Amino acid sequence: MSNGRHNNNNNSNGLAPASTRSSTSHRRGTTVAQKVGGLPSRFHRPVLYVTLFVGLSFVFFYQMNLGPVIWPYQCPDRGFIEAIARRASADRFVVLALVDAAFADMAINLYEAHLRPNRLDNFLFVGAGRRACSILWNASLPCHHYAEDEDAEIASVYLSRDFVRKMNIRTDMILDALNAGFTVLHTDLDVAMFRNPLPDIKDVLLEADLAALWDSVAFNAGFVAVRPTPFGIQVYELMKKITSRYRKIDDQRAMNMAVSRMRRAYERVGFRAATLDRNRYLCGYDYFERDRRWFPVDLGGGGCENCSVVHNNWIVSKEAKIYRFKEHLMWMRDEGGYYSNSTRRYLTYSNPVPHLSSTVPPRVTVDPPRTPSPPLGGWEELELHSLRTALAFGHLLRRVVILPRFHCPVDGGGGSSRAIEECPLNSLLNISAFDAAFAGAYRENSFLRHPLVPPSTVASRSRVFRIQPDIDEDSSSPTPPSVEVLRTASGNNVTADDVIGWFDDVTAKILVFDSLLVSLVTFGDEEETKNFEERTRTAFRRSDYRQMK
Repeated sequence: MSNGRHNNNNNSNGLAPASTRSSTSHRRGTTVAQKVGGLPSRFHRPVLYVTLFVGLSFVFFYQMNLGPVIWPYQCPDRGFIEAIARRASADRFVVLALVDAAFADMAINLYEAHLRPNRLDNFLFVGAGRRACSILWNASLPCHHYAEDEDAEIASVYLSRDFVRKMNIRTDMILDALNAGFTVLHTDLDVAMFRNPLPDIKDVLLEADLAALWDSVAFNAGFVAVRPTPFGIQVYELMKKITSRYRKIDDQRAMNMAVSRMRRAYERVGFRAATLDRNRYLCGYDYFERDRRWFPVDLGGGGCENCSVVHNNWIVSKEAKIYRFKEHLMWMRDEGGYYSNSTRRYLTYSNPVPHLSSTVPPRVTVDPPRTPSPPLGGWEELELHSLRTALAFGHLLRRVVILPRFHCPVDGGGGSSRAIEECPLNSLLNISAFDAAFAGAYRENSFLRHPLVPPSTVASRSRVFRIQPDIDEDSSSPTPPSVEVLRTASGNNVTADDVIGWFDDVTAKILVFDSLLVSLVTFGDEEETKNFEERTRTAFRRSDYRQMK
């Protein structure tokens, strides 16, 4: 009896005898087998797996046809979202620009030359490295330290490993802002704005999830606006997955791949990726090269009255980008009184125009030449020789050289055509190499047109000088009455004593030469001459307009 009660207590606790549990299990198994078509128990788990797979597949294809799949997202840094909220407009629109320490000067120029003049206030610089933000904070500019990068102090070159890595930080930055419900205009630092682009962009975004500047052949990830719609977020989710898997792909290629996939999957149900007006929002190739704008036509507008934004891309190296910004009057950073110093002295000269063919394309110079024409393209060496002379004069006289306009063959001139056009220094020399030797010793050709150059400097010009070798006394080259001819004392050579004796007492801020087609300057000290020649040898590295060499 007592044993019987004990067994009953065990049963009440759910511990049935083995024989009972086996029997119960068998009965339950039979019931389940009947529900799945009478299959034996060994098939139950595979059937469940197949059912689960079919169900998930149905959901996936349903989503592919009706809307984007938004994958689980990890919450961003709260401080970053708070920083965006402080800078965004009332309609939650914010302009974001990624910056590292190496490009902090370009970030300051973006503000001084383009954001501030266009009253574009709802912007935030996002620091890849704490020092970048420190520099911007010192300039009273808003910056949030977002991430660290091992090469934050290096001016990364296009498509280098560190360049790709830094560019892909932007994907995370934009994705964080989108997931927090902000509409983002992302801009690179090398962008010029002739007017506030936000009204245009907001109009386009009324019917699009994403709107980007067209980069001649693809969407430009360096100037793109994105709404925080499921489709807009999905584009950047896909970009992140692509760049995580393929480390050599930068954010621009990833964006174009993602947009292509999204169009195939969702365009018929509402996804829209728009191109900003191609006549008003231009990449570097379209603005500078296609339309042959080698120099500024009008301050800011550059002969493009309807232009809103230009991306200073399609050119390699930070130094070349800044040089082109300066040459086109798109640079306002006056560090160290680059423009505004009122005591600095300069020298300027011109390059005589070589002979041309009788038929020349538009925008090509047709002034009559003052010198015999060298072989086709040979004038380039002649002009570089004059540049060496000018730099030597500047060194001896403690004057900064204002570059002349150079002359380059017109693309497509072909055959015996001698068509040429005026071109900037980056068409001939590698700007990075040139700056390594002569940064600070020269100014761009358009320097005296810059609004920050003091009017007193622009007005203080010497009379025009020409240096003519003594052996050239019977030269038939005409000399205008306004030009003072100086003859060398030692044949065809110009010595340091000649230069100092002629020009050291000139008080005008700008010493003017009509040309400097003279033999190489020799310094009083042989070692000094050797050092200067070595300096110019490393600086005069030939390149092309895009600085690909």
